[in-house]
Amino acid sequence: MHVGGMSGVEGEQMRRAFTRKNNDRHIEHWRKKFIKGALKNSVPSKAAEKIFRKFHGLYQFPEAHAFAFGVTAYQMSWLKHYYPLEFFIGLFNNQPMGFYNVETLKEDAVRHKVKVLGPDVNLSGEKSHVESGALRMGLTHVRKISTATASSILKERSATSGKGPFISLADFISRTGIPLEIVNSLSAAGALDSFDDLIINTNEISHSDGNSNAKTVDRRLLRWESGLRHRRRGEKKDGSRQLALEMPIEQDMVTLPKENEWERMIGEYATIGMYPEGHLMAKIRSQLPAKVAKSNEVRNYANGEQISVAGLVIRRQRPSSKTIFLTLEDEFGHSPLLIWARDYKRLKPLIKQSLILARGSVSRREGTMNIIVQTIIPIPKSIPHFDSHDWS
Repeated sequence: MHVGGMSGVEGEQMRRAFTRKNNDRHIEHWRKKFIKGALKNSVPSKAAEKIFRKFHGLYQFPEAHAFAFGVTAYQMSWLKHYYPLEFFIGLFNNQPMGFYNVETLKEDAVRHKVKVLGPDVNLSGEKSHVESGALRMGLTHVRKISTATASSILKERSATSGKGPFISLADFISRTGIPLEIVNSLSAAGALDSFDDLIINTNEISHSDGNSNAKTVDRRLLRWESGLRHRRRGEKKDGSRQLALEMPIEQDMVTLPKENEWERMIGEYATIGMYPEGHLMAKIRSQLPAKVAKSNEVRNYANGEQISVAGLVIRRQRPSSKTIFLTLEDEFGHSPLLIWARDYKRLKPLIKQSLILARGSVSRREGTMNIIVQTIIPIPKSIPHFDSHDWS
């Protein structure tokens, strides 16, 4: 409207012209008027024609919607810039929502210098909250943990209504009485890592960077001990729980193969949908071909240059043109992929994979950049897979 030197009334009349049937004559009238006004505003004729061609009668965003979206986008951007910690806590506590899963949100939080801490039965609330300048995940983020279960844990942990923080694994199991299945879910999520009373309490975890000096609770042993300690508890008539009889378990502990970092990561992805300590792609990059580009290197490739990229498929879009748009995520960011309709049938089974290696050529056009996909190679199913958000 401003480019064409048009009033609000004229802008609305032009919009309506695009919605009419047999509207060629009306559109030509408004095209001439728009170009004339643009030239008066020192807009080159070629640019004005290009802008006008972008108007389309099949889809126009209503002004009220555009205004509402614009205000929301501004408010979200402002919050993310000035209060990134609180912004991401809000997003975490309102999942599932929008395009992105919690792993993608976590990576974005890290890029904005927000540290994300996993759940902990002695530190987490029901939902995520601020803890010493970091985001501490809530207990309800853990798979199988309902609001009622989280509330019962917090009540037992409270210094007023309960007995205070849990001092050991045995103490936690005895006081909460939650099913073993849920205890194991908390264990895999790392929510029981703060307990250091395990009969065999630590193992050297083999890290991908070669550092195996850090002592970490071995969750495999923790689950073993949980199974030994777990006892079903009934309820008395007054509603209180019947405490389990404590029995020695040392004689039933065994020496198990050491848990490695990969197993811990798989457990966390399975229970909280993310890996707080890093990104899956960072762990598997050494297994990929050397010429696979990182997302932060894609911008250095010239138009038409061949490229290979790998990552998690976090978004699929298929508009009416049937051209497929994919977004890949790795430990450095995102890569935009495009699959032409003519290649869709051939690549369709592979597009559904959540972790892929794609090969194609770089396309730079009108300030945008995409990778035109020619080949897709699925990455082994032994690696954790995730759900993307798909839009038609």
